[in-house]
Amino acid sequence: MQNKNTKQKTRLIKKSLPALAFALIALNLVGCSNPADIVTFVKKETAPTNADIIGGYYGTGLRLSNSADAIDEMFMPEYELLSQSKNVIAVTGQKKKDYKLWLKMAAFDENEPMAQRKYLFIEDEKPKTLFAQPNANAFFECSMVIDKEMLNKPYSNPSARLLEILNKVQENTQKDLAQVSEDNHIIQVCGGMANQALEGAITKLESSPADIAKINTVSGVKFSHLSLSEGVIQMGVEYDIVTVKIKLGSYVKKWKVDFEKNIEEVEADVW
Repeated sequence: MQNKNTKQKTRLIKKSLPALAFALIALNLVGCSNPADIVTFVKKETAPTNADIIGGYYGTGLRLSNSADAIDEMFMPEYELLSQSKNVIAVTGQKKKDYKLWLKMAAFDENEPMAQRKYLFIEDEKPKTLFAQPNANAFFECSMVIDKEMLNKPYSNPSARLLEILNKVQENTQKDLAQVSEDNHIIQVCGGMANQALEGAITKLESSPADIAKINTVSGVKFSHLSLSEGVIQMGVEYDIVTVKIKLGSYVKKWKVDFEKNIEEVEADVW
């Protein structure tokens, strides 16, 4: 009986070896040659999860959340650092031995106590993604109230309107980042990459006006990115609120966004 059990175990090990070898080769190809990296790749990710991180961003409502509400939604004191200026709240975090960084922000205008702009940026240098080059990825989303005067003024064509709105998004992003960027290096790194992504998208759209019409579609518009090879941008305008979503690196091949998806569906697709 013991000999029979031993033979069964031996056959099971032999059957498992090809799959194990394939997994090790695949992990090696994406840069996980170190045993510690392999363990990190296969084990369940520790808190905070991506759902925890993005939940605070989606939980903060434009024209609905004041500064106290935004802090309560966005800030997890056990994992994150809080930075504040007169008009901006910024929350930052890092994990995976600093291979993963994130930034969440809410911004307010001088005489407006409710949030007018909000931002989310997450960069992961070692995501659980196989056979993608580069393997690293990043995700940027922002939503903001835009002046109705700018939205309603006459434009030569719809593409010119969309491009001016996107330039305004970048301008607001830079102004809000400038208020808190000196607080810590994570704001500088994440903010710099978000601005770089917006700049790359704007450069692409200025050189290819015909592509601007695709910016509010599920497929979005692809553009080149200096450090993560390529990116895709999408932008939607509803009344006087504009939402921009950018995915970079390995996310480009992995994910498509529908602007009407709720958080659970977005989370399932993105993460």
